[in-house]
Amino acid sequence: MQKTFILFFLMIISICSCEENSIPTISNEEDLKKYIVNDYLKISYNTSDLYMINCADLSFSFENVEVLKISKSDYIDISKQLLNFKLSPSQTKSDIDFAIEYRDSKFCLNHLGSLYRNGRKLQSNADFVYRIKSKTNYYNYFSEEDLIKNDSLISKNGLPFNYKPHNYEVNGKLLENDSLVVEKKGSVEKKNIILTY
Repeated sequence: MQKTFILFFLMIISICSCEENSIPTISNEEDLKKYIVNDYLKISYNTSDLYMINCADLSFSFENVEVLKISKSDYIDISKQLLNFKLSPSQTKSDIDFAIEYRDSKFCLNHLGSLYRNGRKLQSNADFVYRIKSKTNYYNYFSEEDLIKNDSLISKNGLPFNYKPHNYEVNGKLLENDSLVVEKKGSVEKKNIILTY
């Protein structure tokens, strides 16, 4: 009898926690305002390769939006840091691989630790860039070899504790010349994330 009660109790707790953590699909600005009650960051990045692109070519869109929750203290710290970065004395341009939209500003970051706010260069902060990319699972979309070879933040800091490479379903197609073409099934080239607490 006692074992049955314990199993029943655990089942109720798991059902309640699943309902609490389930987040509906966010497909437009109205859904975002309706379902996300806390402050949030809109994040976008490319998952197909580690090449950097122009800041204007990467922006958040309501396609395949994933909602990630972090601790409130981490969120507050990240959002405060974003707003408190000082302008860099040298206003050089550089390509980026990661974009954040927050409070009417667009922040662009790259694996060199460079940051830009609305096109203006901020003082570099490699630790911040590494931290935000780790919190949003950015590194999980790339192989360990590619990251070590092409990402200077990984070369400096190593793989993050939460690194878990994304396993794509692989499909092979045999061509007439007997060569094999491997395709990643279900992969998306751009990730859109709402980061909240």
